[in-house]
Parts: sequence; C-alpha cells; structure tokens
Amino acid sequence: MSKFNRMLARMLRPSDSLPVVPSLHPYNFLLQLQPLLQQGRHALDDNPSRHVLTEVALTAYLMGMGFDYRPAKAIVDTWETDDALLNEGLLEK
Repeated sequence: MSKFNRMLARMLRPSDSLPVVPSLHPYNFLLQLQPLLQQGRHALDDNPSRHVLTEVALTAYLMGMGFDYRPAKAIVDTWETDDALLNEGLLEK
C-alpha cells in the first residue's frame, strides 16, 4: 500500500471522520436545555399545551442559534405581544 493510500485510509476511518466537540455531546445539550424543560413542564399546569410547546420550541431554537436561556426566553416573550403574529394565529396568548 502506498503512503498516500495509508494516509487516506487513516483519514477515512469512522472514528476519525467526525471531530469530537464536547459542546455537541448530548449531555451538554440537555444540560443547557434543563431550565427551559423545567419551565415548560410547570407551564403546562396553567396554560394550553399548544402555547407551551410553541414557546419551548421557539426558545430552544434561539438557544440553538447561540442565545442563553434568559435572553432567548425574553425574546420569545416579546414575540407573544406582537399583534401581527397573534392576529395571523402563529402565536397564542
């Protein structure tokens, strides 16, 4: 086997195909979402499930975009007062 083929084989091994990034580990992801999941679970007692699931999904999306929990939640809360979103039925109060 040539030097190039050995190098190529080493580069294409399944264990080496994806870099190990600690922040992408499911444990870290779930740890970051823990406050959101707890808030959503408690909100289900007093609010319609569609409203709670929409709020949790939007907040999780913003967290995935790099926002921390509190700023993401604040942004979603401002969206809940947007008359255009409410009138079109995209969000519920």
